[in-house]
Amino acid sequence: MPDPFSRAVERLFARLGQRAVYTDASGIERPVRVISRQSDVVGSFGDTRLVTAAVRFDLRVAEVANPGEGDTLLVAGLAYRIQGAPLRDRDGLLWTVQAYSE
Repeated sequence: MPDPFSRAVERLFARLGQRAVYTDASGIERPVRVISRQSDVVGSFGDTRLVTAAVRFDLRVAEVANPGEGDTLLVAGLAYRIQGAPLRDRDGLLWTVQAYSE
């Protein structure tokens, strides 16, 4: 029986998640559910602060074991390419990936 956190994540993705197609570097496609977050990211370069729009997606580890830079997501007809290293939550249930529209 799954723990309470796993059950909560399943319910969250069932209610708020969008259908998507995840394609890894080898070209294997699989249907997944994602939760998108579009927010500004503040970065710095020397003494300059940069604010850029970013698209982030939360993915379930149960659906995508090892997302990688260059993998793609097709969400609502739009293609996104993952950039940078994916981040995993402390409970090991979710990946957060940053992507850009192709």
